[in-house]
Amino acid sequence: MSRFSPFLVAGFVLGLALAACGGGTPSCSAANCGGCCDSDGKCQPGTEPLACGTNAGTCGRCGLGTVCLAGTCSASSTGGGAGGGTGGGGSSCNAGNCAGCCDGAGVCQLGTSTSACGANGAACTGCGAGLVCQAGLCQAGTGGGAGGGTGGGTGGGTGGGTGGGSGCRQVTNFVTGNVLIAAYWPFMNSPGHYNVVRFVQGGTSGLDGLGIELVYPNDVVDPVPPYTFNITSAGYFQCKVCSVFYESCDTNMQCAKTYLARSGTVRIDRADKAEAGRIVSGTPAASTLHFVEWNFTADMPIANGSCLDVTTVNAFNVGFDGGVAVP
Repeated sequence: MSRFSPFLVAGFVLGLALAACGGGTPSCSAANCGGCCDSDGKCQPGTEPLACGTNAGTCGRCGLGTVCLAGTCSASSTGGGAGGGTGGGGSSCNAGNCAGCCDGAGVCQLGTSTSACGANGAACTGCGAGLVCQAGLCQAGTGGGAGGGTGGGTGGGTGGGTGGGSGCRQVTNFVTGNVLIAAYWPFMNSPGHYNVVRFVQGGTSGLDGLGIELVYPNDVVDPVPPYTFNITSAGYFQCKVCSVFYESCDTNMQCAKTYLARSGTVRIDRADKAEAGRIVSGTPAASTLHFVEWNFTADMPIANGSCLDVTTVNAFNVGFDGGVAVP
């Protein structure tokens, strides 16, 4: 389960009511978990920035702009030491510890820029004039959208460009009655914290999920609720207010497609910075959200991907850690 499928299956409150097997699953330990153990004692893969770790250690949350590589939070490099000299440090950049590309110094790069393009630990390459880096490959620019459109409507192409258009799936309203997770998560390796809430509802094929994440780096003064955020076109590792849509998921929350919001508004009336806290939205919680199918490893749109629009998201008032009640 990668960052783009962070459904942390523990607490899948769907009215599927995994009620009462009562038989007790074994506690998370090195004997049964190669990833990390979350706060509920459940084993997680340990490969995503919101739950990063290995060898049954406690799951950590990586800081803004970092990635989880081989169970360790890292910036765009695999951690070459600061000092010169012998530095018998980290392992060399390779497919086992780098989702992007390895530069000439053996440092892992994201692999999404035209000057350092690549994926899966391959050597970074520079893209020539007129080329763009997409999914770790230098490719000719697509010029916007997936082509000339299939119905001459106002939207043009059917792809995952930034415009809305008739080619995008339309979701009139997302209901927030089924809470998948609501949490306060401090960063693992830098000051700051996340407020995270995710919901699920029935979709056209299987389940759909929608998440809202608020990211507060240490150098940003937290706004005083209530406030309205305008979602920007920043990537997932840079956004301070993020919304993610999960499409056509099974009951284990393995999803066919995952999207990142590129525009729209989110209103938050309360977001506590404590585990025994709450996150409370305005009414509606969000509106006119435009999502683009997203590669969350390379942190970039999927070339010729799908798009999706959500008109409104219902208001919510949710306690963290399974609904802990606080004043």
